[in-house]
Amino acid sequence: MTPEILIPLGLMAGAVTTAVGLGGGMLLNLSLIVAGLDIESALMLSTPALLVGNLGRAFLMRRSIHFPTALTIAAAAVPGVLAGAFFLKYVDENILRALFCSSAAAYVVLAIRKEFSSRGEVEGEPIRSGPLALYGFGTGVASGSVGAGGLMLAPALRARRLERARFVATSGTVGAMVHISRIVTYGAVGLTSAPIAEAALLAVSILIGNSLGKRVLYRLSATRFRLGMLAMLTAMTLATAAKGLL
Repeated sequence: MTPEILIPLGLMAGAVTTAVGLGGGMLLNLSLIVAGLDIESALMLSTPALLVGNLGRAFLMRRSIHFPTALTIAAAAVPGVLAGAFFLKYVDENILRALFCSSAAAYVVLAIRKEFSSRGEVEGEPIRSGPLALYGFGTGVASGSVGAGGLMLAPALRARRLERARFVATSGTVGAMVHISRIVTYGAVGLTSAPIAEAALLAVSILIGNSLGKRVLYRLSATRFRLGMLAMLTAMTLATAAKGLL
């Protein structure tokens, strides 16, 4: 994969995830697949780069991290990553896409309904640790199998009533822990690694994108932040479904 492709994709992934809260990693994987890689190769290339990006994002916004939420989700995500890695290795790629698109579409519909319902998002108590751990396991499965952990992580953080900077910072912290688990697990189940030079170039581009996205984050209103997040979820789902039909 040439630098002319990797650098813009890394900038996009870092900027989008930092500005909107999620989506950059999934868009990166989709773009790599469209560029000619299969799901496994795309994940092998993006995982170490996204680890660096998430670590950088967590450091940039370290004062906003909600550690109880991050640790609960990450601890539950580790066994989920193992399950997801076995799916990735042994399940047909078309089945992976179909399962992902179905769950993603269902979440987008529910999220949009929740966003525009008259009840609003501020009512009720934040989700407790037990149900939050289930979201964490789902995050691990989705991340390990098709690199779509954000689709499970987003509703978990929303259910904890995390907004804006705290949402992004906590998401980055969980993402870093999950990607460490993915790297170890992929190696354990025998999945091949990506070229170091390509992964490093992608990682540096993501770090630069993080800085660009942080500038955008603090210029967004709360409403625009939530709507941007939902728009990103919708775009990810449609793009994945379209790729699966090609």
